[in-house]
Amino acid sequence: MSKTPPSSKPAKKAAKPAHRQFSGPMLDGPDRAPSRAMLHPVGFSNDDFKKSIVGIASTWSMVTPCNMHIDGLAKQSVNGVNAAGGKAIEFNTITISDGISMGTEGMKYSLVSREVICRAHLPVRRKPAGIHGDRVVGLQALGLLVHLRHGELDSAVGLGEGRRAV
Repeated sequence: MSKTPPSSKPAKKAAKPAHRQFSGPMLDGPDRAPSRAMLHPVGFSNDDFKKSIVGIASTWSMVTPCNMHIDGLAKQSVNGVNAAGGKAIEFNTITISDGISMGTEGMKYSLVSREVICRAHLPVRRKPAGIHGDRVVGLQALGLLVHLRHGELDSAVGLGEGRRAV
């Protein structure tokens, strides 16, 4: 009987669950205890670190009536993610008012600002900073669905000017 020689290949590490591909490296293991400690005061339990983290990017502000209601929709989104077994983290991103700047030099910047706004939430999701959300949902008042075009959001909800979605 011939014996198969022992493999010289090192044992494979257990793969991170696909649903935690971004948050796992940031939060798992003894060396990440300081990172987890920062999230306990904002409502994380030990069990939450086993869940997918879903960032809820909100353009809520009182700068314009287009955005003043989005905080309610963000809260509902947080509740929905948590009820579905994930762990939501709500955060704001910048917004601008086309309506207020209409007819002024500011309108020229307002149009260009869509790309700036589109990328403003990235530090929260991507390395080297942030929580590394496993998924990110964007809530905005106007035509900022450019996020989806660039693949920076997993889904986006665009709300018409002044319409209440809550």
